[in-house]
Amino acid sequence: MLALLSKLFTGTKYPSAMLVVDDGSRIYAVHLVPEEPHLVEEFGIPSQPIFRREGTREQRREEIGTVALNVDKAEEVVFGGDMAERVRKLWEDKLRKEQPPQQSGEAHPTGTSVDVACLVSDVLRPAALEAISEWEGRPRSEDATRTCSVYVVYVNRPTPEPILLWKTPTSIAG
Repeated sequence: MLALLSKLFTGTKYPSAMLVVDDGSRIYAVHLVPEEPHLVEEFGIPSQPIFRREGTREQRREEIGTVALNVDKAEEVVFGGDMAERVRKLWEDKLRKEQPPQQSGEAHPTGTSVDVACLVSDVLRPAALEAISEWEGRPRSEDATRTCSVYVVYVNRPTPEPILLWKTPTSIAG
């Protein structure tokens, strides 16, 4: 009975993780939606100490590293897009290795259970580290260059779908 009441109040949670670039005023997030193998959502929102959006709640975060970006030129968006492309490639490679060959026209199965720790260690963290490493060697102007933190943020979502992709933006809880 207690378990039923607990589930009634807390609801089902769908764990996931995302990469976040934080410049201190805005974050750029890359979220690989575990239930939709080909869907990587990208979004930028004002920075906040704890990520809360559309019922999604941050559980914890781990800093992966830092990268110097020119925020006046919106390099955090370009860097985030670079990470997203790397995430897509690593995720597709992982799916190809784990899935048996498919008949032409068959889609990858959706709704499969994904171990978030594996998602982070096999896809998200390597994508972020590769992008950070590549961006470290780029020439920088000293004007408006800011050191931005790159995190893996572990979240629980209320539904097995994207955090923001098809939703109307609402106010941010503090």
